[in-house]
Amino acid sequence: MIFDALILGGGPAGCATAIALARENFRVALIEKSRYDSPRIGETLAPAARDLLMTLGVWENFLAQKHLSSSGTLAAWGSEALIENHFITNPYGAGWHLDRNRFDAMLARAAEQAGACVYASPARKIFGEWSVIIQAEKELQGKFLIDASGRAGIITRQLGAQRYELDQLVGLARFFSAPSGDSNDNRTLVEATENGWWYSAFLPDARLVVAFMTDADLKPRAELNSFWDKQLADAAHTRARVTSARNRSEIGIWSANSYALDCCAGENWLAVGDAAMAVDPLSARGIYNALESGLRAAHAIAKKNRGTDSALEEYAVWSRARFEKYRVARAQYYALETRWRDSTFWKRRQIPKGSWE
Repeated sequence: MIFDALILGGGPAGCATAIALARENFRVALIEKSRYDSPRIGETLAPAARDLLMTLGVWENFLAQKHLSSSGTLAAWGSEALIENHFITNPYGAGWHLDRNRFDAMLARAAEQAGACVYASPARKIFGEWSVIIQAEKELQGKFLIDASGRAGIITRQLGAQRYELDQLVGLARFFSAPSGDSNDNRTLVEATENGWWYSAFLPDARLVVAFMTDADLKPRAELNSFWDKQLADAAHTRARVTSARNRSEIGIWSANSYALDCCAGENWLAVGDAAMAVDPLSARGIYNALESGLRAAHAIAKKNRGTDSALEEYAVWSRARFEKYRVARAQYYALETRWRDSTFWKRRQIPKGSWE
């Protein structure tokens, strides 16, 4: 089973890479450990992603899935008052709140239709230049290896790449059934409180996701429900949104910290999406960044295959510059919230973190 490229991870970044490479006539293996049947956090798709979906040739398939259109955001940030950012002025129109399982599975089908071989199996062993053992001891070999395994960073950790971390943000997330009558309020709601901030968004199929974002060492190890209720008591806008909602899940804890690899590309390997760099959910750019990095990675690999030895390094330079731009924007936005200067959570974000050089 010999391929031009092995891609570990079938999320948006891995699928985008697979689609683009398959259309360059690469023989591609996409290895996804799940069958897209477990909860996936990260539901917001920015309006500008329309161009990326069209480039990937999946725009019509995306529209057919009928994800929930989002007209903008509401934020209680810097004061108790809600400020609206309406997408009516955005040249791309509305954004979307996604059913992530359906969205990711659609991208995987598109990769398969483009010619990639999709394997629903965890990678059991990775070695050499490059070989991957999957289910039933099947061995796949490839010239290029792409780490699209998300925050796990399976390949990059094995290769010794180091992460530059900005924080230790985690999300305590819970899903609800949306109360009747409220499903028309499709705006993302963000609300700052003393020990972190709240995020909530209505999703397709009358669902609501609510998450409290705080630092890992600021949450208790037990009694998460009591902690959740105590924090929610200080979030009037979020509390009003969930008052009549019906709980559908227990609290799940998800890593949400910002980081970037010191090097996201090497000799015939590179990292894409969250395996290369991860951004704060506050930016609402996670999926957009994943798709964009996948497309750029595929371009770099194709360029390297045609004889440009610097192509993968150029991709790494682009990724590094993108994270530096994000780092500055993140610091500026957190600095807007000054109500809790003595709070540990906010104090950590009022001190600009130095350059990662």
